[in-house]
Amino acid sequence: MTRLPSGAARLRRFFLLIGLLWSVHALAASPIIQPGAPGEPSRQISAEQAIELAGLRHSAADVRFMSDMIPHHQQALDMSALAPNRSQSHE
Repeated sequence: MTRLPSGAARLRRFFLLIGLLWSVHALAASPIIQPGAPGEPSRQISAEQAIELAGLRHSAADVRFMSDMIPHHQQALDMSALAPNRSQSHE
């Protein structure tokens, strides 16, 4: 006659199975998506490509662009502060 596992043994097997399934799920690599340039599609890249891209530094053009954005956004804040007293629109 075959003896069925006790409740504790079944529970232990259940949790072992859950742990195994969780481990497999946790080890599955999530894709790394690199956004495309405006109008271009995004693409999936490897971990090695992502590491290589992470080593890239900014250029002088990047610094200039970001520096020019500061007064640009300040102007937007200044204009939005003026809007309530100078507009007839409730929006």
